[in-house]
Amino acid sequence: MNQARRIKMTTILIAFLLIGIIIYGYMKHKELKQELDQLQSEKLHDTRLWFQLQMMNTETLDFDLANVLASNSAAYRKKYLKAAYESASFMTNMNWYNPTPTILYDFQSNRSGPFWSQTASYLGYLVDDSAETLTDVQRQNLLKMRNFILKTAPALHQINDSVLYGPHVKNEVPSEELSRRITSLTNELDSTPSIGDKESLFNEYLYHLNPYQPQVQVFKKEVRVHKEELQSKVESFMNVLWKDKRDNQVMSSGGSITPEFGDSLVFLSGNSEKMFYNVQISVAGGHILSINPKDDGIKKFNNKKITKAEAIQLAESLVKSWGEAPLVIDHTLAKGTLLDVTFVPQVGGVPYTDADIDVTIDTATGTLQNFNTTGYYLKRDRIVKTKAGIPPETALKQVNAELTVTDRPNLMIRNGKLVYSIPVKGYEQVTKIYVDAQTGKQVDIEYKSLDY
Repeated sequence: MNQARRIKMTTILIAFLLIGIIIYGYMKHKELKQELDQLQSEKLHDTRLWFQLQMMNTETLDFDLANVLASNSAAYRKKYLKAAYESASFMTNMNWYNPTPTILYDFQSNRSGPFWSQTASYLGYLVDDSAETLTDVQRQNLLKMRNFILKTAPALHQINDSVLYGPHVKNEVPSEELSRRITSLTNELDSTPSIGDKESLFNEYLYHLNPYQPQVQVFKKEVRVHKEELQSKVESFMNVLWKDKRDNQVMSSGGSITPEFGDSLVFLSGNSEKMFYNVQISVAGGHILSINPKDDGIKKFNNKKITKAEAIQLAESLVKSWGEAPLVIDHTLAKGTLLDVTFVPQVGGVPYTDADIDVTIDTATGTLQNFNTTGYYLKRDRIVKTKAGIPPETALKQVNAELTVTDRPNLMIRNGKLVYSIPVKGYEQVTKIYVDAQTGKQVDIEYKSLDY
């Protein structure tokens, strides 16, 4: 082969190689863009859902409060007080649902969250009081609630309609406009709503609901563990997450002290080219308290997309490796690509749902997003009755005639009480009725969140 022919063949090979690289790069770029578009779409969906939950419940609450204030009938007032209390309680218990954009955190943490919590507590007090009339102070507190709502509801509607569903919105949250609007609303509202703060009977009601319990350090009697042993325990535990153990580079990152857990150390586990996890472990006893991806830094750790069953299996393997108590799955909850799996112990054969461990897996990447055992350690030693005072047949009498019981009642410990959990159907979104296993009175329902 002469020189010219060799040059020509080499040129052709290089050209094909370059074309291949360009095609590969384009396909990779397209794949990454599709993943990014999917994440942006889910973020927009979650943000819209958060706004709609706020809008729907502020309007419902305002309707009920208006009926309470305008009524001259004790029975009529009581009916709408109860409805208002249920709406506020629902939103208080929805605090786990965090808005995706960080620009909404301040509004929820310092405005919306405190408002719903204080409103639910105060309305619960009025329902429990069952007075024939409202005092002037009570009316003023109800008007404070309405003042908050009448400022919030129109602004939420405008943001939802013109910002989140405006013609300019394509497939992602319009962050700049949303930030401007929500900041303007936040500035109009008091950061610390003072509902019922000057009413002595309300304060007594709160105390009876939540009597003072001195803070106890849960690991106080346990032996302190040396830093080297703690680091070794973290490394052993984190090997469950890393397919290649060489990626599990563990190093000290700092520490903290809390009244509940005493001294704790934080270690980094990971690889500088993929990502790092923060692993918090107590010095006394060496108990792993939490694991979360490090906020700053690279996050390219990806085990590929997994199914719900595989995510549950990963969560179970983590709890098994943690291994401090036998736990069972209480429930799972999907939020976009994130799957929350909640584990609880059993006391006398009864699920103890207060002492829980939460594990969150991202099914899109097959990676851990949260592992938290603090709820378990704080509640595990509390003494709770596990013997019911009434038979399940008595509890079933509390079920509304409009509902159909779909399975037998099961005992469980929930919010510090032994209750019967009764699966039902008949009203949309209502999935369970909870009845106090000692008194036979209904204490709550389980409401499945609306999917917008």
